[in-house]
Amino acid sequence: MLKQIKRIDQWLSAAFASRKGLPEREFIAGILWQIWKARNSRIFRGKIPSPTDVLDLAQTQNLDFSRGRKKNTNHTTSQRLPEVWTPPGKGQLKVNVNASWVPGENLCSVAGIARDEEGSIVDGFAAEARASSSAQAEAEALLHGLRFILNWKSSHVKTRSEAVHLTCESDSLAVVNFVMGRAEIPWNLREIIQRCRQELFLGQNVTVVYCPREANQAADWLVRTHRAKKLPPNWVHIPPLSLWNILVSECNPSLCSKTT
Repeated sequence: MLKQIKRIDQWLSAAFASRKGLPEREFIAGILWQIWKARNSRIFRGKIPSPTDVLDLAQTQNLDFSRGRKKNTNHTTSQRLPEVWTPPGKGQLKVNVNASWVPGENLCSVAGIARDEEGSIVDGFAAEARASSSAQAEAEALLHGLRFILNWKSSHVKTRSEAVHLTCESDSLAVVNFVMGRAEIPWNLREIIQRCRQELFLGQNVTVVYCPREANQAADWLVRTHRAKKLPPNWVHIPPLSLWNILVSECNPSLCSKTT
């Protein structure tokens, strides 16, 4: 029967009908989609495909899909994620992290931007890290963010009575779920995810959460500018105009009115 099949959809239907223990159909569809995208990237951009990256992207896509489907089936208890950056509570700090990695390279850029309840930049970082996939790059960004938070707390929080809550946000749902123990960790990410968990354990009043990509624009600008080697050294104290525009656009209108 399989010899008579000439189309991939027919082959998949026959495979699901005759075999058990296969991955979810959505996951297989995601793999096929990422293979197609990697093929096009190889033809039109000359980028060598990475099988590991294809699987990582497919897994991230599958987690996003599963989460969205769960939300749509439970409208009464779920809340829609904000599509814009939201400031932390009074006296708290939020650090948004992001990564930039190009398939075929062994280095990536990671960056993070820390802001207070008024949306003002408090501090930040940008650095290079080793990575062989987009998931590893995002995990490195989160690891650097957690280490940045611990260093910031050690130099700014003098006593235990100062209960400063810090949040580290990433737009990689898969990596956040790995760190928080909500998903099985791929073998190639186990070491770095374990380091993230250790840093999270050492930090008191530190939370790791997911944010939509639309709510991570400042960190995205920061990491892309660092990768392009165009990030000025004084960007924290004197934000470039393009970064300033992002900060203003994400600012709460009531807060923005105070500065005008």
